Amino acid sequence: MGQITTWDEFPTVEYIPGVFRQAVSGEKTMLTRIVYRGGVVIPDHSHEAEQIMLVVQGRLWARVGDEESEVGPGSLLIIPSNYVHAFRQLTDEDVARIASTYHTWRGEKAAGDYADIAGFCKSAAIDEVRKHGHVLTPGRYVGAEAVEDDGEPFPEKFARLRQQLEEQFAEGAKLEAQIRENLARLGLAMEGKTQ
Repeated sequence: MGQITTWDEFPTVEYIPGVFRQAVSGEKTMLTRIVYRGGVVIPDHSHEAEQIMLVVQGRLWARVGDEESEVGPGSLLIIPSNYVHAFRQLTDEDVARIASTYHTWRGEKAAGDYADIAGFCKSAAIDEVRKHGHVLTPGRYVGAEAVEDDGEPFPEKFARLRQQLEEQFAEGAKLEAQIRENLARLGLAMEGKTQ
């Protein structure tokens, strides 16, 4: 059954701090309207439905499957069903750091000296790229940034994170119920559980 509606029919939910989302799900496709505030990171996740996302303003680093790119206004992301994807909002400082690193890598005298930075940048030789089958996924070369010990003992950290996850599961169930209720009001009721 078709439906003509507006975004006003769907609640805006802050589903993680700094991320405000409206989602419309059909049988096989999900359309989201998302507002990111404050350097937000959306970790790896996937959806049962295909997701279509249009970037209206701002800049994001996006990873969809093995493809990574900076995206901005006008970028359209089509994310297949059950495809792992992640996002990070780029702040003005991020963009400036990327530009500065690019200019140092090019050897521009006014930009300073280039250096590889774990988790951020690496100048890979062609032999190294060849060794990886010419796959250009940045993580293969850049590696991971060293993480400092935060001083929180693991058992306490695990218990705290587990509690946080339980709270997020409860919030997710509440949001799912709210979305199902809205869909039912629009004559688009869905049966069963979704991912």
